Amino acid sequence: SGDKKAAAEMRASAKYDVVDTCAACQLCTIACPVDNSMGQLVRKLRTPYITTTEQKVLDFQAKHFGAVNQVISTGFDILGIVHKITGDSITNSLMKVGRLISKEVPYWNPDFPKGGKVTKPSAHKPGQKTVLYFPACGGRTFGPTPKDPDSRTLPEVVITLLERAGYNVIIPENTRHLCCGQMWESKGDFKNADAKRDELIDALSKQSDNGKVPIIVDALSCTYRTLTGNPKVKITDLVEFMHDEMLPKMTITKKSNVTLHQGCSARKMKLEPKQQAIADACANHVVLPADITCCGYAGEKGLYKPEINASALRNIKKLIPAETKEGYYANRMCEVGLTQHSGISYRHLAYLLEECTR
Repeated sequence: SGDKKAAAEMRASAKYDVVDTCAACQLCTIACPVDNSMGQLVRKLRTPYITTTEQKVLDFQAKHFGAVNQVISTGFDILGIVHKITGDSITNSLMKVGRLISKEVPYWNPDFPKGGKVTKPSAHKPGQKTVLYFPACGGRTFGPTPKDPDSRTLPEVVITLLERAGYNVIIPENTRHLCCGQMWESKGDFKNADAKRDELIDALSKQSDNGKVPIIVDALSCTYRTLTGNPKVKITDLVEFMHDEMLPKMTITKKSNVTLHQGCSARKMKLEPKQQAIADACANHVVLPADITCCGYAGEKGLYKPEINASALRNIKKLIPAETKEGYYANRMCEVGLTQHSGISYRHLAYLLEECTR
């Protein structure tokens, strides 16, 4: 109608409700009868809001991601030490001061994990199949939370599990530097996002001898994002590999009760039945909290917009029976948010399968 003033007011008022706090999980695409992807639209709406200074930071992160990734891991280790010494209130105050200096400083969460690490596999054994295992950013950046009963990082557990199942394991060279690009796409920086994804696909292709060695990625959202690049080699998510290749070979001792999260990436990849099958094989009773779909952590957004995560999981604690003390999914960032709001430890399904096959 030409009412530019009203349009400008609507656009300004939608900044927080749409651009800033949409999780962009794309579950609405699954629900929509004509497959409208509002999540992808929102990511494109974020692009114009990237300032020149922010773009320089994003470019630096992409170019030097190995160092950036290591610094973040070390930073969370230091944060854990500071918290032990000073307690919640002082740590929270320090984080508030940090946010005044930089919006890259997250809000304090007492369930923040320690830093992660990339573990070297054992020496190869002759006569065994070999797999190329890529530890995605979440699991190699963030280790166990204070609520987790296991002090090992996800890559340590995955390597242990793969070797127990009879595989030789190789890790990509320069793993810390490689990334699927999700963190850039989430901010609307598609140029760096696609460049990092293509760089990862190229590295995995070369180091798998053009796909002759099976390639495994250990985070559902990272697998999904990598596959959007239409790689010429087959790339399999760890959940699918555990279900299809490992579960039939292993002897399992069941646990009692666990809860399972069927998150947005699992739904987009249609891997909920395989997640469920792994959990059912390892536990006598598996709880699926009703109406908990997207956890709202949205990659790293949960660090800077914790109200999305808090809203999405506002009912989860009362939906989990008191006797259930462990939860499982397959994406480290989601698990951190689920741990905080459920009050119990959430970890990758690999931890459950590893424990039940000792």
